[in-house]
Parts: sequence; C-alpha cells; structure tokens
Amino acid sequence: MQYELDSFARQNAIRFEENGGVYYNNANEVKKFKTPVAELQKYVMSKDRHFFKTEFEKFPYGLLKDFQVSQIKANITKNRYKGIYPYDAHRVKVLGEDTDYINASFIDGYNKRHEYIAALGPMSKQLGDFRAFWKMVWQQKVEKIVMVTNLVEERTVKCEQYWPDASVSQVYGDIRVVCQSENHYAEFTRRTFTVMKSNEERILHHLHFTAWPDKDVPEDVTSIIEFREKILHAPVVLGGPTIVHCSAGVGRTGTYIAIDTVTKEGESEGAVDIAGCVLNMRQNRPNMVQTAGQYEYIHHAVVHSLTFDCKHVAGEKFQSYMNNVSKEQIRNIFHTLQETKTHVSLEGMEAVERNTNFTDKNRKGPDIPGDVHRPRLYLNHRPGASDYINAVFVNSFQVKNKYILAQSPLPNTVAEFLSLVVQTDCACIVNFESTSATRNDVGVYVPPDNKVLKKGIFNVRCSKADANAYRIKRTLTIDYHGKELCLTHLEFTDWNKDQNLPNSPSDFRRLITEVDIVTATANADRPVLIHCLDGASKCALFSVVASLLQTMEVEHEVSIVNAVRKVRTRRKGAIPNSEQFQFCHDCVLDYIKSPNAYSKFIAEI
Repeated sequence: MQYELDSFARQNAIRFEENGGVYYNNANEVKKFKTPVAELQKYVMSKDRHFFKTEFEKFPYGLLKDFQVSQIKANITKNRYKGIYPYDAHRVKVLGEDTDYINASFIDGYNKRHEYIAALGPMSKQLGDFRAFWKMVWQQKVEKIVMVTNLVEERTVKCEQYWPDASVSQVYGDIRVVCQSENHYAEFTRRTFTVMKSNEERILHHLHFTAWPDKDVPEDVTSIIEFREKILHAPVVLGGPTIVHCSAGVGRTGTYIAIDTVTKEGESEGAVDIAGCVLNMRQNRPNMVQTAGQYEYIHHAVVHSLTFDCKHVAGEKFQSYMNNVSKEQIRNIFHTLQETKTHVSLEGMEAVERNTNFTDKNRKGPDIPGDVHRPRLYLNHRPGASDYINAVFVNSFQVKNKYILAQSPLPNTVAEFLSLVVQTDCACIVNFESTSATRNDVGVYVPPDNKVLKKGIFNVRCSKADANAYRIKRTLTIDYHGKELCLTHLEFTDWNKDQNLPNSPSDFRRLITEVDIVTATANADRPVLIHCLDGASKCALFSVVASLLQTMEVEHEVSIVNAVRKVRTRRKGAIPNSEQFQFCHDCVLDYIKSPNAYSKFIAEI
C-alpha cells in the first residue's frame, strides 16, 4: 500500500515539474486542480482531519533529487537533521569561505523564482561564528528574515541567537551588524538591523514569530496572518529573497511560505491549489510542510486570509472607513464571524468535556475553558483536590497572558478565586458585576469598609470606595500566611442591561486607561483579572477593546475581526452579539477622535 502511495505521489510530482519545475508556470495543466476562492471556505469546512491526513500522505516524501554536495566530508558537519539536506540544484552558495556550502535552499514563490530561502536555524555547532549565514544575507541581498521558532522550546535548543543584542554592534567575518531596535509583543518580536560591509550599509528587518508551539500549529490562524501582513509591509530596496527559518527549515518554514504563496495566488487568480504548492516546494527542498496538522492549518489560514474582511484599517483612514460602512454591513461581518469554525484539537475538546463535569465550580451554561490556557490552582492546594478554576489567560497586543478572563466566583469558590488573584500576583481586578446587588449565585470577596472578610487562608480588607460616573474604585489588601498583596479593584457601573452594552465608549475607554495606568505603575507584566458571571460575555469585551486600542497606539492600524477571533480562540463566548461588535468599532472611533491620537496619525502621514 505504501509503495502505491509513493508511486502515485511521484507521478504527481513529475506532473508539477513540467516547465522547469515551477508549479505556477504549468497554467494549462494545473487550473483543473484549483479551488475558486469563492468556494474555498465551504470546501475546507467540509473536510475532516482524516481527509487532510490522507491527502498529505500522498505527497512525495524524503530526498527526491541529488544532494551530493551536502555529503562531502567538509560539509557533513554543517547539517543538523538526518534527511534534511538541500538539493544540489536548489542550494544556496556562500562564496568566499573554505566551502560554499550552507544548509539552505532557494524556494520558488508565486510566479517568482527564488523568492525565499528556506534555511536551517543557525547553530554554532554547524556555523561556528555565524559569518557564513551573514555572508549569505549580504550576497543574496536579503532585506527580511522571518524566524518561526523560539530559541529554546521544551528545554531543547532550536536555534541560537545569531544576531547582536539591542543597541549592540557585532562583527561576523567582514560584515558588521548593529541592532538598531528590538520591540517585543505578545506574539512576535520585531528587530531592525543595520548591516555594513566596506562602505556600504543596508537595512535588514527581522520578524520573529514567538507564538508557534513546538510540534504543533499556532492555536489560531489569525496571529500568523497578521504576522505575514507585518512582513509584507516591511520596506525593501534591493528585492532579494526573504530568508525563512525554523529549526530544520522545512516544517514551520514550509507552512509559512505556503500560506504566503497561496494567498498571493488567490489574490491574483481568484483560485488556489494548496496541494500543488506543497508539491512544488518539495521539489526545492525535502519534506517542506512536515505534518498533516501543518497541511490542514495552511488550508484554514488561507481561508482566513482570502475570504475574511480582516485587513487592517489605518488610523488616519478609520473615520472614513466608519463613514462608508453601514451598521448592516458590520452585522453581516459579525454573522460571518459567528459561522466560522475555529480549530480545536482533540485534546482540547476532551479537556472542555472534562471541565464541564465540575458542576460545583461552573455556572449552568457558562463558557467552559480547556486546559492549555487555564490557570492551574496551586496555592493552598489540598492533596487530591482539582486545580480547576473557570478562567483563561488572554494576550494583550503587547504582553503575553496579560488578562485573566474569569467567571465571577460562586459562593463556594471564593477562596479559589482569591488563590488565583494571589498566585498570579494580579495588579488589578476589574469587576463587571455589582457588589451591592444581592445574588445567591455570586460569592462575595469584597468586604464592607473597615471590615475583614475571612475566606480559608485569606483575610481581605478594603479601602473606602471612590466612585465616579462609570466605576467604583477601591484598594484591596489580601493577607495570607503572613504575606500581603495590595491591588486596585475597579467595579464597572455603567453597563446598560437592556442593550447588554456599556453606555458610553468614552467612559469604557477611560476605564481601560485607568487599568493601564495601574499596571504601568505596579509592573507592566503583572496580569489583570477581569470577571463577569459567565467569564466571557462582558469581560471579554474589555480585553478585545483594550487590545485594539493598544494596537492602534503602537501600529496605527487595527483589524477588529482579528482581535475578536484571537480572544474567541480561548473564550468562545467573547463578543456574543453584533451590538458588542459594533461597540468595538465605536470605541476605536472614539479613540481616533481624541486629540492625542489625531496628532500622532498626522505625524505619521
């Protein structure tokens, strides 16, 4: 059976090698295999994991062409993984060294030869002082490097730091590299280098995606699509290839290149063939796209990039955008978002089913989290007791796991709620349920003024309330085992129960600004715990809008669809109705109209 699959795969590979092996030049032959973009979402959503696994296993596997140069004695130590060798016909040559060999391959893009270089993640064991890598950068006129691995994952070194630290200059052979800037965000890091040789200087953009889990795919396609947009927007002058690397330079590397290539194909032709793209890449470098999961992920990512109205809107154009889009159109975008399935692993579905059984810790019908992004209770943890609490970590634009979206405590889970606050060292709590309302299903953790609330190992004291039109502000002091945690408590009081919305975008923004000031004063990395009855329908609105405002502040552009999708990946009940989706737009518009924002956007033009 395997022989038949291999034979079939090689026949397919031969078909796609016509006209010099560039898949996109075989127009007459491949059009019959393409899926129109208009039908793409329906096609992908109709397929299950078995389909993608079966189709993936038909691809030619292993070394399909000559790779003799990689096996020469002087070169063999420059390889890291068995079977991952560049083909002789597609390898990148580095001139001026003892050998011209480096484990890197030219990859053809959409209607463009050698658009990318897929490379082994640089390691000193293979590359010594990295000068061969930087020579490749210079000789190939590279102006963008896309890195899709972390340096260390699961205690295994995947790649070494081959670049200088921020504001540091370092020499690699006859090339000097200066790191001009390094900016870290929740899902990626952006660096800018000046690369110098003799009297010539070039600018190099280093885009480093940090949210790709080892041996898996990112939790949602939104992050990688946004990351790709940032790469496309990085300016270039020389037009050389883009280096893409992970650890082996085939799995994540192939996945990113396929998403970029197929998206360009769909935008140009209105139709795509993802299988053909993978076949084409494997003629350039072995085993590009390494797993069936990565192959399936490409399909979902391309659906998002080609069929969703998810393009970023620039700050200076947002007012015009809102003038031209009707509320009916915004509702239609929301309904499309509602109908879109998000990828959930089998393990994730099993975890949700398991956590649903904690009937004493969940309200009836709330948003039930899985385990990957759920905080695990350990403070004052009794042997044999569950670590479960109905809460999830959510990223802000700039900080990983900045927000904790939690279910308001039940009467029997107040001690567990306080454990969560203390063990995560929260800087602030934002409460969307009234502390004055008497509900039998809400546990009390805020004591009256000058009183002490005792819950398990915790003693909670509260300062006198400071109230304004939209919130009540307090300081909570939590004593436990002789230690003390002081934090700000903000109770939002301006929620319109009839419309299930805050009354005012301006006041909601002021609440977010207050939280930002509190966390900046305390420590920007300390999380903010936000809670409402179901842990999603109100508090997720805060995290979505806060991230949108941060993104606009830093990037001067936003995609509201993407911001909602990211939070929904972890909290399915986020932004449950079109009114809240419209409110997200209203909050961004309110920010755009503020004098400080306006002056920034004018300065950018």
